[in-house]
Parts: sequence; C-alpha cells; structure tokens
Amino acid sequence: HVKTDISPLSRTHFASLLGHSFPNEWAELMEVRWDPSDYASSGPESVEWISNLWGYISSVDESSEQEGIEMFVDSWQILPANVGDGERILLKLSKDMAVVCLEPMIKKKKNVISGKKINAQVGKVLQNIGIRTLDASIFKETSRRAVLQVLDGFVQPPTIKGVLKALSNSFPRDIEDEDLTRRIKLRFKYDVSDNDREKLLEFLSNVAQEGIDENGIDILRKLPLFKVFKQESSNVHVSS
Repeated sequence: HVKTDISPLSRTHFASLLGHSFPNEWAELMEVRWDPSDYASSGPESVEWISNLWGYISSVDESSEQEGIEMFVDSWQILPANVGDGERILLKLSKDMAVVCLEPMIKKKKNVISGKKINAQVGKVLQNIGIRTLDASIFKETSRRAVLQVLDGFVQPPTIKGVLKALSNSFPRDIEDEDLTRRIKLRFKYDVSDNDREKLLEFLSNVAQEGIDENGIDILRKLPLFKVFKQESSNVHVSS
C-alpha cells in the first residue's frame, strides 16, 4: 500500500478549522448582525453554508451526539436567530441561551416533543422585548428534526417556562431585582402594542399547566401585562 499524508477529517479537526471561515473581528463577539448574501457560496455570509454546517453537526453518531455539538460551544457565531424588527443575527452557541425555538423541539434523552408551535404574532412580540428566536427556516427539511434535537439544552423550547427562562437569561445574572423590574418594563414601553400584550398574555394564560420554578414566577410577576387592583382609603385605583 502506498503511504500518503491524506487522512479523514475528524470532527475535532473540523471544529478547529472552522475559525478560518469567520472574520477575525468577530472573535470576541457573542452575536453579530447577519446580512447573508445571495452571491456567497461559502462562509457565514451564505445561508446554505450555515444550513449545511448544522446538517453536519446534527449528523454525528447518536452515541457521541452531545460530544459532537460540545466542540462548537463558545466557538464562532453559528446559530441563526431573529430579534427586534426582523433583524437577523448569528450567535455563539452556549448552554441555556436566551433564545426560544418557535417550533416544537425534541427532548434529546427522552426523544419526546417539547412544546407547541408559537404563532408568528407572539414570536414577533418576543423579538420586540429582546428575546432571540431561532431561525429554524435555515435548516434543511431533511435535517431539521435532528438539528432541533441536538439543540436541546442550548435553545429554549416553545413553552411558557422556556419563554420566561429566555427572558430571564437575557439579563445579567447578577442584576439587582429592582433594576430587573425596571428594565423589563422598559422593553415593553415602545414596541409592544396593547394588542401585542393581549396576545402574549393569552399565550401565558396556561401557566398553571406547566411546572414553573420560582425564578419563572418572579419574571412572570414583573411583566407589565396584568392589571393590579389595590384599595386606598375609599377609592379603588388601577395600575398596570
């Protein structure tokens, strides 16, 4: 047999080489604005390249699935998402992100569906209050289920608990409670209409059916969606 210097490209080597496709100035950024080009055939400017990348990540053997995706954690901006008024972004992959998937996800260990599809209007409200929503349209139909499964534990599912967790994780972990309340209210001040509030409140109305932890309940109470009635002297005042 003739010896050559050619060998199969391992997943580890592939992950280490990924940085050569990204601009150096992106290295320290957690997320970047994404303006994909119809003319780009490779690299992060290409929708197809990002789609193929996730097809590759999700194609790892089931026995080493978690190990495979772990190689891409905190590496480069590979996760497509939307925020605000339709702005497209790419984020670095990390555990427990402030990103919600609007489509049902697949629990990796249990192989069961998690959540129900969130409609476009509620998804838009989430984007307007600073929650990133996964752009699952990027993934190919043939690999979408597998991609959503490997993202379990990284992206939040389309549940009330997932939405509240994403909102909570979009703020610094050491933020003071009073500042957190103020900043949540500020996010609702400009880009959320009364109709948007009603739609979000309708989505959150089944909270009793989900197992919400204390942090989730605390975030829920801080949302400026509920009418609060209080008695002062002989008058009843309403505040929101």
